[in-house]
Formats: sequence, structure tokens, C-alpha cells
Amino acid sequence: MSLEPTISDPPLLTALRQRQLASRTAQVARGLDVPPGARAAKGTFNATAAAALSDWSRRE
Repeated sequence: MSLEPTISDPPLLTALRQRQLASRTAQVARGLDVPPGARAAKGTFNATAAAALSDWSRRE
């Protein structure tokens, strides 16, 4: 199962995928020592963590 939503996904499945992606982004942010003040509210998209993840993936 992909994290990317598809046209035929029911709203609940789309919401669950978004929460799973936000959770994974937060886990990576903690692993990369993103300061707690830079973290978004629980369950929301975190641009700072996403940028850190993107930067990290380019270096790997």
C-alpha cells in the first residue's frame, strides 16, 4: 500500500495515509535532532521536518 492517495481512495483512507506520513516525518525529525520548537502540532504536516528529511535523503 502506497502512502500516496489515489482518486478512488475513500476519505478515511486518505486521512489515515496523511497521518501516517506526518508521523514518519516527525520520527525522522527527532532522529535528525530538529529542535522541539520547530516541530508542528501532533498529526500535522511539519515543513521543517520535511525539509530536513529531504536534505537528508539527498545526502544519502
